[in-house]
Amino acid sequence: MSDSNKLQYFPISFFAMTMGLAGLCIALIKVQKSLNINFGIDGFLAIVTGVIFLALTLVYLAKLFSHFSAVLEELKHPTKMNYFAAFSISLLLLSNIAFPYSYDLAGFLWGAGTLLQLLFIHYVMDSWIHHEHYEVHHINPAWFIPVIGNVLVPLTGNPLGYTEISWFFFSVGIVFWLVLFVSIFNRVLFHNPMEGNLMPTVFIM
Repeated sequence: MSDSNKLQYFPISFFAMTMGLAGLCIALIKVQKSLNINFGIDGFLAIVTGVIFLALTLVYLAKLFSHFSAVLEELKHPTKMNYFAAFSISLLLLSNIAFPYSYDLAGFLWGAGTLLQLLFIHYVMDSWIHHEHYEVHHINPAWFIPVIGNVLVPLTGNPLGYTEISWFFFSVGIVFWLVLFVSIFNRVLFHNPMEGNLMPTVFIM
């Protein structure tokens, strides 16, 4: 199989890596500030996270241009489509990491992440509301990613001065967290157990 053909199987879910690494970096920064200590690795971790995010973005862009149909297939998949929001959430988290170092960079990353988050949430909600191919067994904690990810917008948005926009996204995230938590809890307790490949998504809850 050629490298070009392998590219079509590059999953959008890989962006969960940078989402997790960025979250770890922010948590480390907060711990250091709270304990008034410095482990001296947060800057290195931030750079590693940024480099990995950039590398994943370039590879996925290559997939977008060379295997557009494979990208569309992921966009229509009831589980995989939720991971597109991992890209915008990574941008939002990276903007928070960048904020102490560069106001302009943080603003650019936050603006791009917020706009993409709005587009993704609109797409996902439209898919849920207007399509009838979803069944109970399709519901899984990965559905939290696009809608609950909205609560991360204020993380940098408020310090940047975008208070009203931050409140809007936070409110949407909180409301849909309640709705999805009930739906997913109902699916887990009263319907068929989740397939083995979906079990790691339980940690999202």
